[in-house]
Formats: sequence, C-alpha cells, structure tokens
Amino acid sequence: MKILTLSVAIFLLAIAFTVKNQARPPSGPRTPVLVELFTSEGCSSCPPADRLLIELKQKQPVPNAQVIALGQHVDYWNSTGWKDRFSSPQFTARQQEYADRLSDGPYTPQMVIDGTASLVGNDAGGVSRAITRAAAAAKPVQVELSQAGDQVQIQLRGLANSSPEVFFALVEDGLESKVKAGENDGVTLHHVAVTRELRSLGRASGDAWTGMAAVKLDGGIRKEKSQALVFVQNPGGKVVGVNTIALR
Repeated sequence: MKILTLSVAIFLLAIAFTVKNQARPPSGPRTPVLVELFTSEGCSSCPPADRLLIELKQKQPVPNAQVIALGQHVDYWNSTGWKDRFSSPQFTARQQEYADRLSDGPYTPQMVIDGTASLVGNDAGGVSRAITRAAAAAKPVQVELSQAGDQVQIQLRGLANSSPEVFFALVEDGLESKVKAGENDGVTLHHVAVTRELRSLGRASGDAWTGMAAVKLDGGIRKEKSQALVFVQNPGGKVVGVNTIALR
C-alpha cells in the first residue's frame, strides 16, 4: 500500500512539473523580425489586422521572435469617402514593389514578413507561422542604434560586402481616429507603429557601415510615443537586419 501511495505521489509530482514547464514562456534570445502591415482607415477588413499588429507589438506572442512592426497606410482607399490622415502614395508604391516581387497583391490588409512572405493581414494563425519561420534563423546583419540629440547613430556589422539598402523609419504608437465616413463610418480605430517617415539611407558597403539619421518630429508627432527603426534589405527584398530604439 505504501509503495502504491509513493508511486502515485511521484506520478502527480511529475505531472505538476510538466505542466509548470509547459506554462513557462520560452527563454533565450529572440530574433528580430520585421512585420510590415499595409492598411487603410477606409477599408472595413483592416481593423482586425490593425488589432493584430497591436497584439504582436505589445504582447510579443511568437516564441523566439522580436516582432518589429511597421504600419504603412496606403492612399488608394482615400477616394471612397474617408481620407486616411496617415496615408501616403509612398507606402502605396512600396506595397506595389512587394506585389511585383512576391506575385501577391496589392490588397488591404496585407502583411509582409521580413520582405519575403506575404499574407492577408487579419490571418492571425498564418502570420504567426510566418513569423516563426522567419525567426528560425538569425539575421546575418547586426544593427546597433543609439541616440545623440536629434540624431540616431547607426552601426551595421556582418554585411559581408553584400551592399544592401539601409532604411530609416520613424513610427508612432497610440494613435486614434474616429472615422466619420466610408466603410468604417462610426468606428474608432486604434493604431501602433504608424509610419510617419520612411527614407532610404543608401546602400551599405564593406563588412561594417556607420551612418546618422536626423529625427524630425513634425506634424505633432509625440516623442514619448515614437521609435526610430532601421532595417537592412538585400536587392531581392529579404530583410537581413533590423532594430528599433525608443526616442528620448
């Protein structure tokens, strides 16, 4: 009887240990993954994708991946009754480049993962799997960022003479719009990682590269809600390095 009781106790302890370890979030380094969302406040299927981007950025739910979000509002919905104040033809053109390269799109909402995988932006399961695949391999280019006044200092390592293009973005969180026309009439929309500026810093060369990017907080952009983001993209479109820094 004592042997049976001891066996049961050991069995229960084993179950408790297993459950405890299964519930524990995975530890270890996270690979940065760039998640670009092409969206519009005039598109009725976009709010779920906007909410998904918020969850990805704030909760970081994908094991071993550090999601770095980049929300880009396209302008081709502006003629349907509501003008998206965050929209730009620049983002529409960037989405078209992806459509040509990946043979998918353009459409909204669309998410592009590390420049190589295109998915419907409100497909939470598909997006999660794509991020997991992207995070499986470390980025070859290390992006180090620091801030000095109104400048962001950039240092890249591990380029291996590949001459990728370096992009600088300024993104803002905690933005809200009360839509009064179009497909989302009457809906209050919430956004994170809204791209307020996106520009190319040219192509890097050599094995290491350093550069500077000026930070301009125009149009009421709030510093305390904003981050600078730098990503490195090879000629084929793959993101080979990315990092972000909160502004101070």
